[in-house]
Amino acid sequence: MTAAESPDGQAAQAAGTGGSDESAAKPFWGQKWGDGGMEKNAIHFAKTAKVMADIFEATQGFHKELGTRYSFLDIGCAPGGFSRFMCSDPRCERGFGISLPVTEGGFKLLFTWNSPDERKFSVKFRDMLTLEPEQI
Repeated sequence: MTAAESPDGQAAQAAGTGGSDESAAKPFWGQKWGDGGMEKNAIHFAKTAKVMADIFEATQGFHKELGTRYSFLDIGCAPGGFSRFMCSDPRCERGFGISLPVTEGGFKLLFTWNSPDERKFSVKFRDMLTLEPEQI
């Protein structure tokens, strides 16, 4: 497991989730991180989680489709609202994500890996257009 894939969050922050001053100058939705981009990232995270909560409520939690235990892959997972919601489902065993690093224009992943739910999740920060099958 490389530093970018570490579930403890420390290595993940250093590996492209936007913790450095350098990433503060990168464009984010046409803005700089210091010009409200981080707040928009948090809003996007909350909206995604809310949409998933609404979908789960309307479908009785996808019990028929997901069964009693499942794992999932979230492509383009940052900022993480979908993945965080899925990991909070007691039936979820593991979640995997791939997301563009912030340094290449991606969203910051808003995971801390402090909760048991978030520790179910592993992420790779990669440009999907350059991935080879053995890198997944």
